[in-house]
Amino acid sequence: MKNLITASIFVTSILSSFSSLAYEKGDVLLRMGMSLIEPHEESDSLSITNPPIGALDNVLGSKTGLEVGNASALAGTLSYVFDKNWGIETLIGLPVELDVTITGLTALGLDDLASLNILPLTVSLQYYPTMNHSPFQVYAGIGLNYAHMSNVELDDSVQANLMAEDVDFSFDDSFGLVMDVGVDWQVNDKWFVNASVCYFTLETDVEAEITQSAALGGIALAGPIDAQLETSIKANVFIYFLTAGYRF
Repeated sequence: MKNLITASIFVTSILSSFSSLAYEKGDVLLRMGMSLIEPHEESDSLSITNPPIGALDNVLGSKTGLEVGNASALAGTLSYVFDKNWGIETLIGLPVELDVTITGLTALGLDDLASLNILPLTVSLQYYPTMNHSPFQVYAGIGLNYAHMSNVELDDSVQANLMAEDVDFSFDDSFGLVMDVGVDWQVNDKWFVNASVCYFTLETDVEAEITQSAALGGIALAGPIDAQLETSIKANVFIYFLTAGYRF
């Protein structure tokens, strides 16, 4: 009991050394640090729509699709407080490179598919509940996200294993919902540290134009063919942040 009382006094004295963290109208909050991007995706089966072969699951007897790997990056948020308890926030950072793998096509020697850049552009409304006499400020937000896909670079093995003259994959941009929660911990009047998690939904259609593929021609019981391959990916994407913040 004595140790518990001593610890309580120590924690209380530490917290009391900080003034309360209360944001005011007109504050601009910049948070920058490390982020971990973690997609939880669900892919439709790969399907050859032209010629009309259909879903490759039925042809190969295995579940086909695409998977997206995790990534880390330097990123953060920028917020503007327009009222004591309300603000607007956007994610900031450079495009993040994600690796995409293909499943169910081991018979064709395919595994690694491509890398692509994703840039989530978000606007969300933030709520900062009043927390009297506390160095902590929790918050939550909800808004909209536009995910821009770019710089798709195929793995060198794809064209070779498809025995094709050319292969071109594209990923459509996506609109979705964004939500986030976080907590700021005041260091002094200007600086604070932050931990937060952002969630957004993503849905992208994937198309591939494959020129004169002997491997797919074998599936079609023909010679080398031009083929159009399609699928779609739905993902719940989580971004975990650990950042340093500055209040302007």
